[in-house]
Amino acid sequence: DWQPPRFLIRRVSTQGGAWLVEGVCRDEFGLAEVLLDHTSVFRLTDTRHLSELPISLRVPLTGATLTATDRAGNRLQSPLNATVLAQMAMPQERTPRQFADSVCPFPPGKESQPLRVFADLRLSAPPNATVLSRMETHARAFERRARTAQMGLCAQTAPAPTTDRLRPSLSLRGCQPLTRVFAEDFYVDGTAADGGGLVSVTINGENLLAPDDQGAIRTYFARRITLDPGTNRFDVVATDRTGNQASQTLTVIRLSPEHLSENLRLSVGVPPLTPADTGLIGVRVKRSMETELTKSPVRFRLLERDEGWNFVLREQGLSVSDLADPSAALRIGKMVPAEMLLMGKIFTEAKGLTVYLKAVETGNGTVVFASDVYSPDSDLGLDNAVAGLVLKVQQGFPLITGEVLRRQGNHVTLNVGRQQGTTENSRFLVISASPAKSITDGQVCKAEGQPIQLQVESVQHNTSKARIIPSAADAIVKEGYYVYTR
Repeated sequence: DWQPPRFLIRRVSTQGGAWLVEGVCRDEFGLAEVLLDHTSVFRLTDTRHLSELPISLRVPLTGATLTATDRAGNRLQSPLNATVLAQMAMPQERTPRQFADSVCPFPPGKESQPLRVFADLRLSAPPNATVLSRMETHARAFERRARTAQMGLCAQTAPAPTTDRLRPSLSLRGCQPLTRVFAEDFYVDGTAADGGGLVSVTINGENLLAPDDQGAIRTYFARRITLDPGTNRFDVVATDRTGNQASQTLTVIRLSPEHLSENLRLSVGVPPLTPADTGLIGVRVKRSMETELTKSPVRFRLLERDEGWNFVLREQGLSVSDLADPSAALRIGKMVPAEMLLMGKIFTEAKGLTVYLKAVETGNGTVVFASDVYSPDSDLGLDNAVAGLVLKVQQGFPLITGEVLRRQGNHVTLNVGRQQGTTENSRFLVISASPAKSITDGQVCKAEGQPIQLQVESVQHNTSKARIIPSAADAIVKEGYYVYTR
C-alpha cells in the first residue's frame, strides 16, 4: 500500500466558540492514527482493520491541521483553515419572522408603511367611493402579508428556484503545470470543495470519491501515480451535483539521470555460439540472449547483432569454432567497438542441453565472468533458461553507487569495496557533486567530450583503489564526487 488516506468534510458549523467539523476519514488498507494538531483523535491499538472512521471534530476558531496516517505509514495532512471553514459553515437556524423578512422584506424603517399610506389617504381629502376602495384593498393586503409573515411563509413572493452555476473550487498543493522529475512516481495532493456537494474528483477519469462520499462539501485527496518514461499528462477534474466542473492539467516529464543513460553502459557484442554445428538451436539461443539484454532497465549497451559478424570473422581470419578461445576477443576488438564479448558455447546432454557463457574483455582477452545454465527441454524451456543465464551475467556486474574518498595524482580511493560487489575489473563513471544535491542532479564528468572513467585496480572489504582514465583528467576529479558503475 502506498496511497495515503482521504479526508472528507460533510458539514461545518459553529458550536460553543469552536468550529464543529463533521466528516469521514477513509483508507482501503486500514487507518493507523488521526491527529488534530498534536491531539490524538484515533489510534489503532490492535490488529483490527478499520478502513472508515466517522469524525466529529471541535476545531479552534483559529484553525488546525488534521493528519491521517494509514497502517503502511502513508500520511495525509489536511489544513483546516479558519477562513475556509467559515465559507463552509452552515447558516444558523432562523426564526419564522427572519425567514419571512428574507423572502418578503420591508425597506428599513418602513415596516408600517401601508398603515401610514392608509392614514395619509384619509387625511388628504374627503374620502369618496374610489378612495375608500383603495384604502380597503391596501389594508386587506397588509393583513394577509402580516399573517403569512408570522407563519414564516410568503407565498406571494417566494423566490423562484435557482440553478447552481458556480464551479467547484479545486486546488493542487505543490504541483506546477509543468514538472520535470527523475523519480518513477509522482505525488498529487489537493482539495476540492463545493457548497452544493461534490459527486466526483477524478484523475484521468479515476474517481477518488467513494459512492458514500458523494455530496461531501470538501475533500482532501492525495494520490501517488506511477510515471512512464518521457511525458505524462494528468487531468484533475472536480464535479458538483449540478454538473459544474473545475479542472487542472498537469504535465510531468520523467527524465533519466545522465549517468543512467544506455550510451554510458558497458558495450557488449554477442558473436555466434559454438560449435558451428549447433544450427538453429545456436541461432535461437543467441537471439534469446539479445532479447533479454535489450529489456529495460538496460544493463549493457548491445552492439550490432547478426549483421556484420560474418564479415568480422572473415576479415580476422576466424571461424566460428575459433570463438571458443577467449583470445579471439582480442582480434575481434580491433574491428568491433565492444568493450566485452559474451561468448557462448552449447553442450548437448543426454537429455536437454547446457549453455555456457563467458564475458571476455576485448582489450586484453581476460575472462571477467563465466556461468552456465542447463535446460532439460531444448524446446519449450530453453528461452526461460537463457533468460536466467543473462540475468546471472547482469548480476555479475552490479550497479554500485559510491563516492571519491581521496585523490592522489591519477589514482583515487573509493568508499565501495568487495562487500558492495566491486571487483578488480569494475569501471565507474564520475559524477559531479554539489552541496544539498544528490547523484541524480549531478553531471557526468568529461574530458575532451568523453566520460571520465575509474578503472578499479585493487579491492578491499569496504574500499577500493582505481586509476583515472584518461590520466590527464585527474584535476577534474574531486574528493566527494559521486561514482556509478558503468
